[in-house]
Amino acid sequence: MGTQPTQERILVGSPSRYGSSMAENLERTVTALEALIAEAGGVDRLITPRGWPHLGLVVLDAVFSLQADYDTVVQPLLERYCDAAPDITWATASMPPPPEHDARRLLEFLEPMTLDQRCQLLTSQVGPGTAKGGQAGYRKAQMVVDVARILVDTGAATRATFVAAVASDTGLEWKVRRVPGVGFACWKYMLNLSGLEASKPDTMVLRWLCETTGAEQTQQAGASLIEQATAVLQRGGAPVTVRQMDHLVWRKVTGRPLGTDPR
Repeated sequence: MGTQPTQERILVGSPSRYGSSMAENLERTVTALEALIAEAGGVDRLITPRGWPHLGLVVLDAVFSLQADYDTVVQPLLERYCDAAPDITWATASMPPPPEHDARRLLEFLEPMTLDQRCQLLTSQVGPGTAKGGQAGYRKAQMVVDVARILVDTGAATRATFVAAVASDTGLEWKVRRVPGVGFACWKYMLNLSGLEASKPDTMVLRWLCETTGAEQTQQAGASLIEQATAVLQRGGAPVTVRQMDHLVWRKVTGRPLGTDPR
């Protein structure tokens, strides 16, 4: 890749506030990402995740991906939703608006349903950490409605207004994260799926980081490691993005091809 030796890249311009353990974890993460890039066939073969041009699908994907298998649960759910909603189909889900199936349209479609009807269309899964003390747990089918309501009420119902609200630091994160089951990982995944350069510290990414660093990482530390390691690679001349590195790790852990077909 034509970059500086790893140790030098870590020390030059790296914040001392991380301390030695953070610096060591960062060094290991950078080295491991370099190995994955090489395994993928180089930076030109890296896959940039598509995200969603519709904020309604961002909300659905981010919430229902929590501790769920994407291939067997999330994608089939998104297909069912798109083919049931009045103004979008699975065939057009990746196409840019207009019209955008934004948070308002999601709310207009799902909110009039009973919770049982929503669960039948989507799934009856509960949000992580919400089933405590014998309680049944908070359904993801309710979580998406609650998140959509917050986005609509705060004027962040479209992808563009959501991105603008994040950039202006309106406190939207903490409003969204008050919904039971919506934590740091879900919020970061919403950013990622909206095209923002954020790492989603999901189970797969944290598993890889644990193996890479030799220690368990919190969601906050895990996201920071991927984002800071990407910055180190960029300073060394690698034209990579946080979303590419996050996706590369996810593809490695889930056994998917790491790069595009060279043909």
